[in-house]
Amino acid sequence: MKNTILLTLTLALMAATPVMAEMPNETLISVADMTAEPNLTVKGQHVRVQNAQGEELKVYDITGKEIFSAVVDNADKTYSLNLKRGCYIVKVGKTVRKINVQ
Repeated sequence: MKNTILLTLTLALMAATPVMAEMPNETLISVADMTAEPNLTVKGQHVRVQNAQGEELKVYDITGKEIFSAVVDNADKTYSLNLKRGCYIVKVGKTVRKINVQ
């Protein structure tokens, strides 16, 4: 009788335990991309933003005046800016970079 009760309880506990399914590699890669720090690349008047989808891109002049703002709508996006020569501050999420336009 004790063995039957023990077996029943064991089977009931095993049935109630959730089974962990293995996630496909594609899902794991996309989760890793979401946690990656945004990457900024500047070439002349073009600012390339990577790994910042959904973040806000802001460009400030040296006095702190905001001169450009946009929400990054793609994982790899390039913006053409009409900037005069000089130093600027580019901010995406928590990432801040100083750029020099020549």
